[in-house]
Amino acid sequence: MTFKVRVIGMLVCVGMLAGCSAEKVPAPKAAAAPVAAVAIARGKIDTQKGILDIYAPVEGEVDAVAVTEGASVKRGQELLRLQATAAELDLSLLQAEIGQTEVALKGQQESLTRLTQQTKRLQEAANLGATEMQKVDEALAQQKQAETAVAMTRANLEILQKRQAIAQWQIQRLVIKAPADGRVLKVYAQAGSRAGAGKPVITYLPDGALVVRAEVNESFVVGLKEGMLADIVIESHPDAKPLVARLKKIGQVYRAAQLDDESQVRTNVRVLECVLEFEQQPDLRVGQNVRVSFRKQQ
Repeated sequence: MTFKVRVIGMLVCVGMLAGCSAEKVPAPKAAAAPVAAVAIARGKIDTQKGILDIYAPVEGEVDAVAVTEGASVKRGQELLRLQATAAELDLSLLQAEIGQTEVALKGQQESLTRLTQQTKRLQEAANLGATEMQKVDEALAQQKQAETAVAMTRANLEILQKRQAIAQWQIQRLVIKAPADGRVLKVYAQAGSRAGAGKPVITYLPDGALVVRAEVNESFVVGLKEGMLADIVIESHPDAKPLVARLKKIGQVYRAAQLDDESQVRTNVRVLECVLEFEQQPDLRVGQNVRVSFRKQQ
């Protein structure tokens, strides 16, 4: 009897094991297929406004530099000032000349007022027969001369005032100000140095959203459409998760490649510059090299 119980128990266990092995085991999920790329290009991180080289408006001696490299500045803030001594002296002379002309004009206007009143009285007297018309004619001639002198002095004063405005503008433009909110990247001048034409005095980075400027080979351009997505990989961190950007603008003019390692060897390589905007602003620096993989549109 004991033997039969043991046999039955063993059969029950075998049946249970068979039932368990018959249950379906869920199959592993297939790995997501990589997104196909229609074009691959090299690019650089930049801002929408780009880096600006600021030049002195005229050649001259630097009087003072108001900022340091790395400084964050606001639009209209003074960056650098050129020596303005000569321009200020010219302005002082003009202001003195304007003052003298204004005094002369005031005297001429007072004289004209007296002559006008005198002519009026003589005309009234002549109408009553109390004076000769010759005196009236002489008074009218003097009045006319006074009117001409006033007109000429007033015109001269207007010319001087315009010259004064130009002189003031010349002084104002010797003060170089920030064109927009941003950051000073490089200062090439110092107090006492000479700022020359064609040489920047400051390199400036305006604030703005980061973008990618990619150089797309002419053979891949046909597959590009504004609005398509692209994966951005930082060349210095190739294993990092790609960033997502959207193609905002496709260039209209082909030019020689500047970012291609072989561009100096393959001088016939022609590219279009394309601008991409990030879906979310990354923590990157202007000038970083990237690889751009344009996704095939679904």
